[in-house]
Amino acid sequence: MICISRTRAGSWVAAALLALAGCGGGGDDSTGANRALAQTPAQTPAQEPCLPPVTADCVIEAASRTYTLHMVGGRQSDYALRVREGTLELVPPNSSAGAVDFRFSGGTTIEGDTMLKVDYRSNLHSDVVVQPAGRLELGGALVGNVVNDGVLTPRSSIYQEDAQTTLAHIDGALSQSPASTLDAVIGATSGGFVSIAGHADIDGTLRLTQYTDDWGPYPLPTAPVSIHVGHADGGVFGRFATWTSPGLLITGNLRYLDSDIFLDVTSISAAK
Repeated sequence: MICISRTRAGSWVAAALLALAGCGGGGDDSTGANRALAQTPAQTPAQEPCLPPVTADCVIEAASRTYTLHMVGGRQSDYALRVREGTLELVPPNSSAGAVDFRFSGGTTIEGDTMLKVDYRSNLHSDVVVQPAGRLELGGALVGNVVNDGVLTPRSSIYQEDAQTTLAHIDGALSQSPASTLDAVIGATSGGFVSIAGHADIDGTLRLTQYTDDWGPYPLPTAPVSIHVGHADGGVFGRFATWTSPGLLITGNLRYLDSDIFLDVTSISAAK
């Protein structure tokens, strides 16, 4: 059963927000067959999805795969978050706000060809599954376990003021499938790798990317240099099947420690 309701709300930073509230009641039986869905079939960038209270699964279906929707100021939900179309970014209400919590106890699923961005001042409390071709861009904390069949990208920065706020942290375990990709950033002065409180089961592809932003490009680091790929308090298990560096010519070797992974680079240059 799909229940859809729409109400109007005020504006946020000059953008009109539409409240896409879930249906009351409906409940959830032991099979989940009667779960209501808080969604609209054509969300636009001017709409904020699933305004509180969230009383059903929050389903993100943007009107276009190129649209980025913003969920602002936190959520507390016993239901699931499903990103099915476009990009969803979890953000605080304003630039001066502290970290905010987004809680989806029913779990989070990032479906194919979609993206979920967790802002560096946002904490997502949820187990997360990244399906094939889905992407998780992590800048804040994720409190839960992550099963990655798609792409996991940690936030990074070269600016000193971001030094304490760009570490992608998983307060749980990470499991990489053979089809997955984990990004690590070359040239960032903070962040650029994932930190895990639990254990990390490694597989799939490691992809080395060069740091860039609107003010780049920036010079590559001088080899020899060690690139931090990941840290896991609970230990590192498994190995990457392969590693790649699109746009870069790199020689080096992966080094696996009990709790850390590094790529020891012996030479690096831009591909011609």
